[in-house]
Amino acid sequence: MKIEVHSLLCNEAPLIPYFMRYYGQFAAVYFYESNSHDGSRKIAERLGAHVIDFPTGNEIDENMFCEMKNNCWKGSKADWVIVGDCDEFVYHPQLVKGLQHTKYTIFHPKEWRMYSDVFPTTKGQIYEEVNMGVLGARNMNKMNLFRPNEIKEMNYTAGCHGASPEGNVLLCPDTSIVTLHMHHLGLKYRIEKNKQLAERLSDINKKNGWGYHVQMDERTVQKKWNQQLTKLVRVL
Repeated sequence: MKIEVHSLLCNEAPLIPYFMRYYGQFAAVYFYESNSHDGSRKIAERLGAHVIDFPTGNEIDENMFCEMKNNCWKGSKADWVIVGDCDEFVYHPQLVKGLQHTKYTIFHPKEWRMYSDVFPTTKGQIYEEVNMGVLGARNMNKMNLFRPNEIKEMNYTAGCHGASPEGNVLLCPDTSIVTLHMHHLGLKYRIEKNKQLAERLSDINKKNGWGYHVQMDERTVQKKWNQQLTKLVRVL
């Protein structure tokens, strides 16, 4: 069985080794590289990923990102594709085995927002160290796992939290497959990441309020961080 992962990539040097260590076990990884300046391309290529230029004028533009994610997988000969971002890990302890035997053509994994005190340093899988999280809102879940030979269009909306798939859509009701969103890997990392992202927000994003969270001041980020820490549960 062939699986492909298609992911946006911009300045994710610290996360790429974890991403490749996980997905590289069972999938071919395709990164769409958008103006990175931290060595992301070299790291990804060294670890075996296919890197494709995706110039955006060094801006975060959700319209461009949606267009990419709506089309990057078309023409794939894989049995399954995963479409997402570099901090999203679609997980199940027997993911490949389960996909081999399912009749469904698309999955809607629930999102867990994973938290850690500091950025992980484990030599193993990232979720072995970062295993505490908060269940995301239902409208944040993404249809990010599907059969490309059965699904003709995904029609993702901004952030890819919404989708209107077309084709032979057999949506699996099973919620045991999850997306581990490795977005909060230490408060210092989160604050610095927000600053980097805020600097690249396009006018269209600002106008529509897309990515508003990266514009929060440090005090607000820390307040929300502390609130979430009281809600953490063991995910894995």
